[in-house]
Amino acid sequence: MNSDERITELETYITHQEKTISDLSHVILDQQKTIEKMELRLSRIEAKVKNISVSDIKDISEESPPPHY
Repeated sequence: MNSDERITELETYITHQEKTISDLSHVILDQQKTIEKMELRLSRIEAKVKNISVSDIKDISEESPPPHY
C-alpha cells in the first residue's frame, strides 16, 4: 500500500469517526432533554404528593361499597 492509499484510508477513517461522534452527540443531547423533562415531571408529582393530606383520604366507614355488592 503506497502513501496516497494510506492517506486516503486514514481520511476515510477520520470521516467515519467524525460522523460517529456527531451522531453520539445528538443522542446525548436528546437524552439530556428527555432527562430534564422527566425531572420536571417528577418534581411536579412530588409537589402534588406533598400537598395530599390525610384528610383527603376517607375513613373506611365513609367509603361506599364497591359496585359489585
